Amino acid sequence: MAANAVSRILRLLHSPRVRQYLSALAALLAYGGWTLWVSWPEGLAGALRLAAIHGSYAALLTLMSATLMELSFRWFSRSARLRPHRRGLSFGFCNLFAFSVAATINLMAGNPSIALTIWPGMLIGTVFTASYLHLLALEASKVVNSSH
Repeated sequence: MAANAVSRILRLLHSPRVRQYLSALAALLAYGGWTLWVSWPEGLAGALRLAAIHGSYAALLTLMSATLMELSFRWFSRSARLRPHRRGLSFGFCNLFAFSVAATINLMAGNPSIALTIWPGMLIGTVFTASYLHLLALEASKVVNSSH
C-alpha cells in the first residue's frame, strides 16, 4: 500500500506541470520568508510588503524559469550541433533571465537591500537550474536508451 502511494507520487513528479508548480510553491514560501526576515528592520508594514512582492514574483519567476528550462532544453535538443551543449545553453539563458528580472523588480519596489535580498535566490536558483536541467537530461537519456 505505502509502496504504491510512493510510486504514484514519483510518477506525478515526472509531470512537467507538477514539477513546475511545486517549485513555484517552494519559492513563494522560501523567498517570501527570507525577505520578511531580511527586511524586518524596515518595519512590519514595509517588511510584509516586500515579502509579498518578493515571494510572489519568486513563485511566478520560478514557474516561468521551470517552463523556460523545459522549452529551451527541448529546443536546444532539436539541433544535433547544439544538443551536446543543451544543458549549458539552457543554464546560462535561464539564469540570465531570472537574475535580471529579480534585480529589476526589487529595484522597482524600492528595496534598499537588493543584493542581500536576492543573493540567496541567486545561489539557490543556480543550484535549482542545474538540478532541474540535470533531471531533464536524465529523462531524455532514459527515453533515448529505452527506444534502442
